Amino acid sequence: MRIISSLCIAVLVGGVACQDSNVGKTNEDAKGRDTAAISADSLSKAMPTPAPPLVTASYSGVLPCADCESQEVILSLLSDSSYQKRTLYMGRKSSGPGSNELIDTGKYVMRGDTLILDIKDAPGKYVKQADNLVQLDMKGKRITGKLADKYVLKRTH
Repeated sequence: MRIISSLCIAVLVGGVACQDSNVGKTNEDAKGRDTAAISADSLSKAMPTPAPPLVTASYSGVLPCADCESQEVILSLLSDSSYQKRTLYMGRKSSGPGSNELIDTGKYVMRGDTLILDIKDAPGKYVKQADNLVQLDMKGKRITGKLADKYVLKRTH
């Protein structure tokens, strides 16, 4: 019993004597700078800025319009599955600068040969045919009639 008590006391004394001598000190490099303290500013300078998404494909065309002469459409598909669709309404009486232009942005998906834009209140489905996109109607069906062949966007990029 006496040996066990002596061992316990020796372990306690040894443990206190072997405390970390680095407590309260900073990590310093060869020039005496604190390497553990990294500011958010220096971290943001060291981190590269992510590159903007690349345009993977662009399509354009002049499509029929119910309440104007025609609509010039430019659709750009980006590498992050987002899109930008610019529609310029030709021959429509302007109500001010930019009133005849609409720019929609959002996400897109490809399902087989069908491109689907997450757009509301406008046709958002196209069928890919070779290097062209054929616009579908609001219900996702092919447009029929004498103007059907006019709903085509041609690949420009």
